[in-house]
This record gives sequence, C-alpha cells and structure tokens, in this order.
Amino acid sequence: MHVQADKVRARLTIRDIPDLAPLGPDADAPFVPASLAEPLFGGPQATYAVLDAATIPVLPELLAAQDLPHVCLAKDGSGDILAAVSPWLVKLEPDTPLLRALFTKGEAHMTCFWGTDAGIFLRSDAPLDKIANHLRALLKVRNTDGKMVWFRFWDPAVIAAYLSAVTDWPERIDSLFASRFLSDPTLIAVETGKARARVVVPSGARSRGLPFTLTERDLAILALPQQGRMKSELADWLLRLDPGRFRPFGPARRLAVAEHVALQGARYGFTFFEEYAHLLYRMTYLGGWFHLAPDFAPFTEALSPVRPARMPEMSADFPREYARLMPSEEERTAILTRLAQAARNPRGRFNRAAPEELRALTAIAEGLLPKGAGPEAARSETRAALPDADIHGRALFYLLRLTCGPHPHGDPLYPAIREKGLATSATDVNLDTAADFYLRRLQRLI
Repeated sequence: MHVQADKVRARLTIRDIPDLAPLGPDADAPFVPASLAEPLFGGPQATYAVLDAATIPVLPELLAAQDLPHVCLAKDGSGDILAAVSPWLVKLEPDTPLLRALFTKGEAHMTCFWGTDAGIFLRSDAPLDKIANHLRALLKVRNTDGKMVWFRFWDPAVIAAYLSAVTDWPERIDSLFASRFLSDPTLIAVETGKARARVVVPSGARSRGLPFTLTERDLAILALPQQGRMKSELADWLLRLDPGRFRPFGPARRLAVAEHVALQGARYGFTFFEEYAHLLYRMTYLGGWFHLAPDFAPFTEALSPVRPARMPEMSADFPREYARLMPSEEERTAILTRLAQAARNPRGRFNRAAPEELRALTAIAEGLLPKGAGPEAARSETRAALPDADIHGRALFYLLRLTCGPHPHGDPLYPAIREKGLATSATDVNLDTAADFYLRRLQRLI
C-alpha cells in the first residue's frame, strides 16, 4: 500500500491514496483503513461526514441510535420522503461504530457499507451548525436559467472528478470553499467501490466567494461520473420504497425501471438524483408513462423545466394533487374489489365474456381515472396499441390501462404485462394467460 506524492493544482492541493483495503467484520478490527487514519483524524480539527440516506438504509435511525451529532441538510418542508434520499451531516469520533461500518466489507447490509460510496468526509474547526449552513448553500444552486437545481457534492465520485476538473478555475474554488463559516477545510472523498481516496485542501488567500451558479461547463463535468451510479441508486431506492412490491422484480427488472426513469427525467432537464427519485415516486402511483398521457396532465405540470425551485414544488405538491384528483384509498379498494368479482365471468374464460359483461367491467374501471379527465384518452390509447385485436383483447388492454396506468404494455413497472403477450394482438392462448395475470394483479392491489 502506498500514497502518491502530493500534486499542487491551481488553488488546490490534491493527494491521491490508492489501494485501500477494507476492514474485516471482526470486533477487533480498527475503525478506519491504516492509510486513512491520518487524513481523517490526524491533527486537532474535528471530523465530519456527509452521508447519503439514499445509499445507507435507515441512516437517520442509525445516527440517532448511536447518539451522534447530526442534521439533515435538506430543509425545505418536503417531509420524510425527501429526507430518506437526502444527505446528512454527522460529526464523527475515531471510535464511532458507524465509522467502522463505512469501511467494513461483508454481507450484513446494516453494518457493512464498503463499496457503497456513501459520502464524503470534511475536516474543520467549525462547529456542526456552521458547516451545515455552508453546505446548505451548495445543496441547491442556480443554473444559468435561474432555476434551482441540486448539486450532488456528497457523492465521492462526483466531487473528486469535479474538483480535479476545476483546478484551473479559481473563482469556482472560492465559491465552493470560501466562507465565513469554515477555516482551512479539508475534503476527503473516499470511493470504497474503487478502493481509493482523494484528499483535497484549498490553498492560497481566498476572498469570500460569489454564489455558486451552475454553468454549462459545470453540468458537463458533473454528468460524466453520475449516470451509472444514479441508476444503481435508483434501483436500490426502489426496493426500499416498497419492498413487498419490488423485491420480486429482481435486480435486472429494478435496473430496467431505473433506466426508464433516467431517460424520462432527461426529457425535463433533470440533473440530480433527488429529481429522478421523485419522478420514480410519482410513477409508482401513476404508472411509468403518466407524463405522456393527456388525462394525467395535471401531474405533469410540476415537472416542467421552466418552473423555478422545481424540486421543492414537486415534493410538496404531489400529495395534495393526488388526494384532489385521484380516488381515495377507500374508493380505489371498492372499485378494485368490484372488478375482481365481476371479472370472474360465469363462462370461466375471459375470451368468452359477453359484450355486456365487458362493458360492465370497463365502466367500473373508469372510476380509477383522474377526476374530470374522462375516458377518451385511455380509449384512444387502447385503439392505437392493439389495432388488430378483437373486442376481448381491446377490453383487457383497456382494463389494464385503467388499473395500472398509461401504456401498460411498455411500462417497466409492470414487466409481466409484456411478458404475458399483450405487446401485440392477443390470441386465445395469451389472452387467457393475461386475463389470469390481471385477476392476480387485482387481488394484489386490493
């Protein structure tokens, strides 16, 4: 194990520490790898970590249980949902159990976080509240259009690559580090997934920095290390969001959902994880293609890139929007129960249901549409998706559309629909199979 020589770059001193070795799970293991002991705890400065709740399960509970000084950096009234994917600032001591867990490799997902790249470390003489004030000013920054967006500085891969790319940009270094709250800070970005660390120390006389405004140059730098990690984190967050629903998906299907969210979020100019996570949260309620459906237009307006402070508005508005526009939990359960009962037609097979039975089913299911929307968009989508199907095939697709959301045959949140043969015209065989799936889906929803 060796430490590379320091490399002075512009107004930063950057020291790379390669070949980090993880700790073992035994109780006598040290609390940090040997090569990180001095950067993290050498000298009189206090040690802090900015940890990602989207990466570490139940992070707030872990911090409270270990009685560590901590604070969530996201303070915009968005509630527990945003806190579950937000960065938290925590003060660490050399013998903190959480510290050991960050560097321990093993199978216990609650005590072994090596490989997760869960956050960054800071050294400073400033108290926790002053550091939190400084970091909150960087959490959401303006872009050139004046919109507030998230700056994911707590991701070690992002900040290590970003700082290396701005070493010839003194004004940017000032806007990141110059502050009345901090004195001679040191940043340590530890990428346990790549077994390496980067120690960054701002140097030189610094004035109070100008506010951080993201430019096209910033966005180009930030985009490079994020995409793969973000998709992986979205897939992991999906499992924590609703384990009962998404654990049966398996890793490949969950990653397919994350890739879908990444592509759709790009349509709205999303840049950072929290925006994509909130889009995914909406999709779990409305379907993976709600943003393209005219009858769901009220839920799409908040995603518009022309609205300032988009993320706080999305988080705060959605529960109210959903309660106002969609059937209540009691109404939805009653509708689904009626559907499940009515769908079991006396003939025993869906493709033998009489036209009046099909009309009765669809009339019940139309109660699941957004209030005031009307059924025209859903019916048009059905005709376009299955132009050659018979009345039974179109009716089943229409029921799936009403129950699961727009474009169900291409929705990664409902992969079994495609797998049951509804991507094309239905035949007797796959129609029966899909109808059986639909009945099981109704029972799960109930």
